[in-house]
Amino acid sequence: MADKEYDSIEDLIGDLQNAVDDSLNTEVTQTVKPVMEQAIQNTVYDVYNPKVYIRRGELGNPKNINATVENHELSIENDAPVNFDYDTSQGIGMPLADQVAMGVGYAYMSMPPRDFYKTATDYLESNNLIAAAIADGLIRQGFDADES
Repeated sequence: MADKEYDSIEDLIGDLQNAVDDSLNTEVTQTVKPVMEQAIQNTVYDVYNPKVYIRRGELGNPKNINATVENHELSIENDAPVNFDYDTSQGIGMPLADQVAMGVGYAYMSMPPRDFYKTATDYLESNNLIAAAIADGLIRQGFDADES
């Protein structure tokens, strides 16, 4: 923090780690979730119109895209429920998001992988959005930071 003086490097590191976690939970999550939603739209929904099942839209539903921060690491999980009205026995125990991304779990048809995780990750990396979001969060908390 700009005006705070530290008696030890450990105190500085502790405050910085807490600030990074807060940034991951706030600015980075707010950046990643809409990118994930758009990646699902572009990589999953826009490339295929189902003929065998009725699309529910759960994969792209923002309420199913959840973030957790643990040990200074952000995890984004898509918790869209599997539609048990159709035979997904090929992917028993596998989350719907993973079945779609890997192209597995469809007993009634063959589907290619539609890896929206990679689409989102590539976009975030190529546009330096994670570093920018962390920098924004650190600045919000009083640290001097930039995205480079």
